[in-house]
Amino acid sequence: MKKILFVFTLLGASVSYGQFTKGTRTVGFNVGSIGFSSLSSTYEPTNGGATGSSGNNNFNISLNPTMGWFINEKVLVGGSININLNNSKYTEGNYLTNKGNTFTSGVGGFGRYYLGTSGFMPYGQVSLAAAFGTGTETLNAKYSNYTTKGSGKKNGIFNFNSGIGLGLTKMVNKNTGLDLGLGYSFVLNSYKYSYEENRQYTNNSSELIKTNYKYSGTNHGVSLSLGFLIFLDPKK
Repeated sequence: MKKILFVFTLLGASVSYGQFTKGTRTVGFNVGSIGFSSLSSTYEPTNGGATGSSGNNNFNISLNPTMGWFINEKVLVGGSININLNNSKYTEGNYLTNKGNTFTSGVGGFGRYYLGTSGFMPYGQVSLAAAFGTGTETLNAKYSNYTTKGSGKKNGIFNFNSGIGLGLTKMVNKNTGLDLGLGYSFVLNSYKYSYEENRQYTNNSSELIKTNYKYSGTNHGVSLSLGFLIFLDPKK
C-alpha cells in the first residue's frame, strides 16, 4: 500500500498541469470501503443451562485504482480495477470456531459530471462494475456427543455492481485533488457452494456430511469512498 501511494505521489510531483480541459487524463486511487466490526455477547439460559458467550469479527476492504479522461471541461469518463477482500471469524464459547475468507477482483467503468472547475468541485457520478472470485470457510466444533471439522468453498463468485453517487474533489495543488464520495449501489451476487463436514461421535462412530448448492441474490446500500486524483497534461 505504501509503495502504491509513493508512486502516485511521484506522478503528482512530476506533472505541471491541473486544468479541466478536453483530453486531460487522470490517475486515481480510491478506498471504496474499509471497515472492521467486532461483536461480543454473553447469554444465560432461563431454563438453568450453562452461561455462554459468542464473538464475531469482520474485516473488509475495497480498493479501486482508476484512470480517466476529460471529454470536455466538465465530463470525466474512465475505468477502474476493483479489488475486494473480506475476512470473518465467529466463535461460540470455547467449543466453536468458524472462519471465512472471500477475495474478488474485476473491472468497471464510470462517468462523472463536475459542477465546478476550481476550489471545491462537486460532482455526480454513475458506475458499473463486474468482479469474479473465490472464497473458503472452515469450521471446528466440539459438542457434548461429537466433534466436527468442516470446510467449504465458494466457486464462480460473480458480482455485478451498479451505482450512483455524489462527491467532492478538493484541489490541494495544481495537479492533485482529494476525492470524497457518497454513493448508493445495487449488487447482484451469485456463486456455487460446496461444503464437507466430518463428525466424530463419542460412541466411536463417524459421519461425513456433504452439501452443494447454487446461490444468487441481491443487496444494496450506501457506501463512503475516499481517494485522490492526479491530473496529467494531455500533451504528454
